[in-house]
Parts: sequence; structure tokens; C-alpha cells
Amino acid sequence: MIRTYRVVDGGRVDGESLLVFARVAGKCKLVELAVYADGVISSGTSPLPWSFDDFVDAVRSGELITELPDEVSVDCYGTGSWTMTEVRLHRGEAELLAEVADILDRLNGRPTITHRWFDAMRAYGRQPSEERLAELRTADDAIPDNWGWLVDSAATDAAWKILHGVGQPWFGIPLTQEQIDEATATLVEYAREFDAAAYEPKATGVAGASTIELRDLNFAHPEPIPDYPNALRNEYPAPLTVEGRTYASLHHAFYALSTLDEAGRDAIAAEKLGYRVPYIAEDYPERDGWDGIRVAVMTELLRGKFRRYPELAEMLVSTEDARLVYQSRDEFWGERAGGSPHWMGRLLEMVRSELVAARGGIVLDVR
Repeated sequence: MIRTYRVVDGGRVDGESLLVFARVAGKCKLVELAVYADGVISSGTSPLPWSFDDFVDAVRSGELITELPDEVSVDCYGTGSWTMTEVRLHRGEAELLAEVADILDRLNGRPTITHRWFDAMRAYGRQPSEERLAELRTADDAIPDNWGWLVDSAATDAAWKILHGVGQPWFGIPLTQEQIDEATATLVEYAREFDAAAYEPKATGVAGASTIELRDLNFAHPEPIPDYPNALRNEYPAPLTVEGRTYASLHHAFYALSTLDEAGRDAIAAEKLGYRVPYIAEDYPERDGWDGIRVAVMTELLRGKFRRYPELAEMLVSTEDARLVYQSRDEFWGERAGGSPHWMGRLLEMVRSELVAARGGIVLDVR
């Protein structure tokens, strides 16, 4: 999705757009669907803008297409056409309707599918009960099938284990009562830490500085629109070209560089969903001495990313002197209770300092 806006009576109305297939004059065309905060939806297929109800009718009537037959000819913005075979669209009817409704919620500051999922996890953690389990299941059912796992975190793992239940397969192995008990304890602790953070000031170690938390998101949704400051995360889809290969994100590039196996690097480069990348990397031999160079590799990738994307550099600089807390399941890179190296937070702060110094014309001649 792409941020957009339109001007109404001299005022700006924010929106987001996504690409969909539409039936126009009997032909299948790729069009831009624009969704605005005031509820107006435009696809360019109708002379008049739609309301949300009009949009629902367009989807259910087939004016907006969520299934394509084989050997269908598709026009792309009048620049050309092609014939498609073995077509599989990521958004079915239910997914497209849910996604647009979620965009409207996000644009209007209402809880989104993601918010409701996290709220349900925390509610279960505060009071593990059948009632809270039903709420958790409802929040899970609301996640569109094409989004995959909403986030890759210990709390999410725990929630899905609880939803599966004892005896149900988890990656091919039946879950035990002990695993469910451990998962419940994880959500209890997750809720406790969240509530403590909400009501207790965090010590930053820096006088006058605030703390900014980069939540443990892995952008499992294929087309995320991250809010500040989570666009600073490694998984944010800012493509980088490293040693001749283009990767979907810094996250992809880092794990690709952990191996010298060309097939492994190709597999990582081809993967769209960030949460799968570490698991793919595990299938290939790790390069010799990786533990000794991984911090240097991450540092150079961060520098390259913020050089390549000045808007992200501006976002990083705008955090000023805040302590950056980078959540991660990997205790080496992220912050965990009980202490951890927390290298990602420190490296982001270092790169931020370098950007500020460069802007201030500070160049040291060290020999």
C-alpha cells in the first residue's frame, strides 16, 4: 500500500492506495484503489466515488476482481497487456473487504486488526479463562488468511499454541499440556510487562531523554504500512542491493550474508515474508567466523540503508536523543528482561549520531 491524499475544500484528506484487478468495459485491468479517511473510495472504474457499502457491492458483484481464470488477458494502466496462466491472487473477497475496512480504521485512529489481536493477547494474559480464550479466537479469526502470521514474537507463538490446544499438531508435533502451560505463562508475563511499562516511567540512563520502543514486528503482511517509529526496524521493506543481489529489506540482506551458499542467498532474496527468512537461513551452512563479524556487517548495512533512504534517515534523526529499545526474540540484538547485549538499539543510536554529526559538518581528521 502507498500513502496518498486528496484535497477537499482546501483541506487535506489522507488515504492509502493498493493495486487491485477490476472489470472495465468487459476487460480485466490493474487499477489503483484509493481509500480515504472520510470513507471515500476511488478506483477509477466509476465516474463517481464510492462509499464503503458501494465498495462492498463492487467486490461482491465482480466489478473488482478477486479471482482470475487461467488464460485471462490483463491490461496494465494502458501501457501494455499480458495473458496470465496459473493465476493465484493473494486477496480473496474476504481478504480485500477486511483489508480496506482495516485501512479505514487505521486512517481514523480506531483499533485495527493488529491492535485487536494484541489487546486480546494481553487480556488473556491478565485473566486466562474460557471467556478470554473466545475473545482471542475471535481476534485471530479476523486476521485475513493472506497476512500469514501478524508478527513473529514469543507472545504470538504462545497465543497460537493456546489456540491450537493440547494434542493438536504444532509444526507436525502434538502439543503437550506442559507446552500450553508454558505458553500461558508467557502471555501472563507479556501482559504484566506491558502494564508495567504503561504506568511506570522507564529509566533511560540519559538525562532528559525519552525511550522509544521499536516493537517486535516482522511485517508478515505482504504490504505493510508501518507507523513511526517501527519503519526503523530491519524488516521494513526498504530494498537493498548488496554484492549484486537485491533483497527486500535489511533483514533479508543480513541473513543472506550469514551464509556463503549461493542457493541460500537466492532463496532468501526470493522470500517475500520477513518472518520466514531466519528459518530459511538455518537450512544453509553459516559462514566461518560469522559471530565475530556480524556486528560489523549489521553496522555497514544500517549505514547503507539510511544513506539509500533519506526519509528513513530523517525519521531516525527525529528521535533526537531518545534511547531506542529494539524488541527482538534474539537476545543478542534485542532487549529482554534480565539484561541482554541489545546491539540493535545501540547501533541505531550510533548511526543516528553519525547522521547528526555529518549534518553539522563534523569531520575528524584522525591519522
